[in-house]
Formats: sequence, structure tokens, C-alpha cells
Amino acid sequence: AGRKSLTDHIRTHTGERPFKCEHCSQCFRAKQTLREHMRIHTGERPYKCDKCPQSFSKQSTWKGHLRTHTGERPYKCPLCPQTFPYNYGLKKHMHQHECARAPSLDAQVKIEK
Repeated sequence: AGRKSLTDHIRTHTGERPFKCEHCSQCFRAKQTLREHMRIHTGERPYKCDKCPQSFSKQSTWKGHLRTHTGERPYKCPLCPQTFPYNYGLKKHMHQHECARAPSLDAQVKIEK
């Protein structure tokens, strides 16, 4: 697994994407990522929630969903008290901080001129 992981990592730098979807021609660096992608076309959703009827094609999405039932919010904003059950929620939130800071940066630049 170590050599394969290293090869997959090196592809992030080389841009090589040797695994191509036969349905939509999208390409991937790792065979496992292609396997997960194929579930879009097959409709396979092997990760089932035991608390509600939802099911998921990706393990990471399923794990994030389980947090909606437990209330766990492990992703904390470093700039304010906000927390999130999903990493992408934190990333989206951080973008709001960047947008909120932009006008004040513009004001500082104008003052310094």
C-alpha cells in the first residue's frame, strides 16, 4: 500500500491521470478514486445510515452524514467560534472570512496612498 500511495501522491505533482472513466471520460490519479466515481454511473450506494433511510456512494460523505445524528462538529474555524460537521463547510465558511476582510484591506490601501 505504501508504494501505491506514493505513486498516487507523485501524480498530484505530475498531473498524470491514467485512470479514465469509460462512461464520461473523466480521468483520475488513483484507481480507487475511479472506483468511487463509477458509483455515480451505477447508482451503487454501499454506505447506509443506521439512523435514517439515507445511503451514500462515498465513505467520507457517509461519515460526515453520521455527524448530523451525533451532533459532532470536529471542524473548527480558527478565526471565530463556528464549528462544522464537514470539512467543506469549514472551507466555505473560511471563504466568507476572506470576503469580509477584502473591503477592509482595500480601505487600508487607500489610506496609505
